[in-house]
Amino acid sequence: MMKTFALGLVAAAATGALLSHPAEASVTQYTHPCQGVSHCTDEKTDGEEWMVMTPEKNWKKVIYRFHHLTKQARSVCGSGSGSNAGKKLHIAMILTAPGSSKSKTVEIEASGRTPQKDCF
Repeated sequence: MMKTFALGLVAAAATGALLSHPAEASVTQYTHPCQGVSHCTDEKTDGEEWMVMTPEKNWKKVIYRFHHLTKQARSVCGSGSGSNAGKKLHIAMILTAPGSSKSKTVEIEASGRTPQKDCF
């Protein structure tokens, strides 16, 4: 009886591990840091920086979404003319809380250059 019970526990644990693992592997991708966050406004200013205004209580959600941007949302404009070969590109997000002097800057690695028509 104990052997059957122990085997049942092992099987249940293995099934639980299998069911929870695929959910972790499929992370949701976002097109902007405010996606799905209430009281949040955002603007990509120059292809290299997001300006986000939201209450400080939302910052963890916004940072999570920023770190899980789609490849297109992570692309940045090259600075000036010439090649950026060998140079790591980054995209920054500046979080500010309305009616407060608190702000936070978060940076992630970008995927490359956007077409010039999307740049300012």
